[in-house]
Amino acid sequence: DSLGNMSKIADLLSHISCPSVSEIEQFVKLSLWGNKTDLSLLKHFNLELADVQNTAVDKNNDMILSNDLDKVVKHLMELKDGKVDIILDNSGYELFGDLCLAEVLLRSP
Repeated sequence: DSLGNMSKIADLLSHISCPSVSEIEQFVKLSLWGNKTDLSLLKHFNLELADVQNTAVDKNNDMILSNDLDKVVKHLMELKDGKVDIILDNSGYELFGDLCLAEVLLRSP
């Protein structure tokens, strides 16, 4: 269920003090697909997976018309005291994904 997955994601997030590139990528994707799907569909979302290609958020990569995720994450990682605006255009589960992304970005070096 969605609430259970939200709890699992929040628990994983609580253990991230300095997110890796792959963790930032996962949360960017979670935020992106949070606008499309209910979190209950992300049963395999797991930041501890060695191969992030096995996660549910990666299964829709072919649905992205122009995927510059690597450039976006590189830019985010290079920001020093920068500003990132996140447009909160939804509520509920979609908002949860956006807030998780914001938290990960705040914890990044």
